[in-house]
Amino acid sequence: MVKNMLLVVLLLVAYMAGAQKQPGKTLQPAPLSVLQKIYLTTDKIIYTPNEQLWFAAYLFEHRSMVRDTADVLTLGLYDPVSDRMMTLKKFPIYNRIATGNILLPDSLIAGSYSLVAYTNILDTRNIPVGTGFKPLTIYARTGDKAFTTSLHILDSISTDDKIAIRHEIVPESYQLTFKDARTRYQLPGEKWRTLDLDNYGKGIIYINSKDIKTANRSLSVITVYNGDTVRNRIRIPENIRPKASLSASFYPEGGFLAPGYTNRVFWEVADKHTATSTRALLLENDQVIDTIETIANGTSSFYVTAKAGRQYAVALDLPNSNHIKFPLPPVASDGLRFEIPDIVVNDSLTIELWSKEKRTVKLMMVDVTGLPSVHQLDINAYKKLTVLLDDFARGLCKVFITDEQNKVLARSYFFAHYKSRNQLHVETDRAIYKTRDSVALKVTIADKSGNPLNSIATISCALLSRINFAMMKSVESDHDLGMVAYNEPSFLKRQNILESSVLLGHIIRMKNMEQTDTLLIAGDTPGSFIKPVVQLKLARFGKREKKPMDLVLFKESNFSFLKTNEEGILPLSNDELLVNDGRKIFVKGMGKKNGDYYVQTEDSLVMVHSNFEVPVYKPLYREQQPDLLALLKTDKTEKFSSTMETVIVRSKRDYGAMGRANPCGDYVCQYNILNCPNHIIPYKWPVRGQRYRTFNGELIYQGCDYENNMYLPSASLVYLPRTFLGMDTTLLKQEFPEYLSTLLWQPFKKLRKDGDNQLIFHTSDQKGVYLITVQGFAENGQPFYGEKMIRVED
Repeated sequence: MVKNMLLVVLLLVAYMAGAQKQPGKTLQPAPLSVLQKIYLTTDKIIYTPNEQLWFAAYLFEHRSMVRDTADVLTLGLYDPVSDRMMTLKKFPIYNRIATGNILLPDSLIAGSYSLVAYTNILDTRNIPVGTGFKPLTIYARTGDKAFTTSLHILDSISTDDKIAIRHEIVPESYQLTFKDARTRYQLPGEKWRTLDLDNYGKGIIYINSKDIKTANRSLSVITVYNGDTVRNRIRIPENIRPKASLSASFYPEGGFLAPGYTNRVFWEVADKHTATSTRALLLENDQVIDTIETIANGTSSFYVTAKAGRQYAVALDLPNSNHIKFPLPPVASDGLRFEIPDIVVNDSLTIELWSKEKRTVKLMMVDVTGLPSVHQLDINAYKKLTVLLDDFARGLCKVFITDEQNKVLARSYFFAHYKSRNQLHVETDRAIYKTRDSVALKVTIADKSGNPLNSIATISCALLSRINFAMMKSVESDHDLGMVAYNEPSFLKRQNILESSVLLGHIIRMKNMEQTDTLLIAGDTPGSFIKPVVQLKLARFGKREKKPMDLVLFKESNFSFLKTNEEGILPLSNDELLVNDGRKIFVKGMGKKNGDYYVQTEDSLVMVHSNFEVPVYKPLYREQQPDLLALLKTDKTEKFSSTMETVIVRSKRDYGAMGRANPCGDYVCQYNILNCPNHIIPYKWPVRGQRYRTFNGELIYQGCDYENNMYLPSASLVYLPRTFLGMDTTLLKQEFPEYLSTLLWQPFKKLRKDGDNQLIFHTSDQKGVYLITVQGFAENGQPFYGEKMIRVED
């Protein structure tokens, strides 16, 4: 076999040209590529209003196409119902990683949200070339418990005239019944209506289509149980069809239906993106030739002897005797029978080929580095090949079979050197702990031979009831399998992959999240990118002023002198916008005559999210999901710290400064500590001349002279990451209970191969099961991911 870069380029070009001629192969109108991709991880999946969200972001980029360096990450919380960003915040990117925290607004309504991240490199359409998305769930919290409600349109019983919406109470901790729960619902402009729920918090809301009289098609729902109130919403689509949610996908062996051969076709049936089992009829020119069915996970395979000029389809057999017909890809003009018995391999790959005529073909294999392996061979009826993979890098590889004119006859994927993985060991000194107890966590990383490795890991420990495994990703699967979903419009699934216990969840996750993790950029070339900056524009009495003016910029305890240009514009660098979390920046004109002047902030980056559509996240599948009910049965209902409870209760009244810092970013917690790092939700504003406790002693507050200054919008500032403290010595000593759902958050922790890598953290007063996750990259460039559970009891 010969490595030849020129040949692979020619073959790949030929593949694209040939694919355009292949029936059933659909290409995008412009080439799509991933220029930058952001992998997001958070301390948990489920949050409540007024809670801190901690995140870490990994930036993967195509350096040959993106020549500038992304140095700012914008993170926002997107509400799909109102179609707007609920909060937006910027963070610095160092060495292609970023971390920080955002405070979730107190006004959030329970439901599904998306965490959206994008870099400050834009294409010519003002769309960021680097994006990342992560689904989140917000639970409403009142009193000492948390639950949310689930709203789902029932396509099976909905009609054009009447829409059925299933309502269900979903507890955060284990609970069986919800006796006397009730709900009220309202369409815009209509009266509130009441629905009594059953003992399990379930019921069906029926909406007449004629009652939807406005463009706002959202249904508001208020659920009341045991004195607690939870709000939720659902957007009602304009067209309700019972059949609209059912879909079927087909993946012929080798990529195409080869004429004259018995083709194995893998297929998948889903209802609203959820795998479902079903029976179906296999049709040839609308005539039944076989009956087929899928198994419980919605997948299966069948054989069809394809004939040139014939049309093949599958008719799904529905309970109401209706049939939905889905066409198979058209029969190709040429081909052969192609099979890979085991597509998840280690050091060698077996390929089987059948041909009805003697012919010469080319075998081309490409690993993740892009280096090809090309071999020419003759086939006479049947040939079995064993390919040694010594020169192939670990990961997903492509394999092509072409004719002598480089026309693709078959194609597929395989995973090479799967067992050549880093070994992650996560250990704790005990399995069960008491409240306010010390936890010793030890993490070690080694290569496949057991040699210790230096690595950088993001480590978290969160309450298990705050984790939704159907929405949880890992950097290992994302790195190993994610990129192929963005380079191929449809991923060629194989039954032996689907049945592989080690890759089942990853492969289905990857297919379900095509164009969901990131945006595909069409038609851009190196150099056609924009890097926006924040500009201050001078104004007076509501009008722009074009003149130079001396300004002074106040940032925390420092200040600097700046000057606008002749157009009255002052660009600010990211370093000038960089502040500690919670702080502000002021700009003031110098001189007595400049008191009427102020600056307008122009920041196009904060509105970039309106230029692209946030994708709908589809649930992923996970192997060996823990028995959550068994784990949660012994859990107590989650409680919340007095800090959080006080703020939420008080923020319902008019307390002015409650829940936010003063314009200088200063605040006092409920224990009279100025800018307290443990309680980062402000309790009140500090008063000039008053004495306050700090972590460095006591001081007299000198005030915040903000009334005559011009402070910049917080969304335009770049915030340094705040340190997660958890149950530190201060909280361990306090008399009041502290209920934390996140005990540990350490992003990008350096793990030394010659060190013990032990972390010490403490449990809070919250009892229950906690999940420890460790993920990151080792010095050999390979990712790793691992989990461990601990329990906190009395």
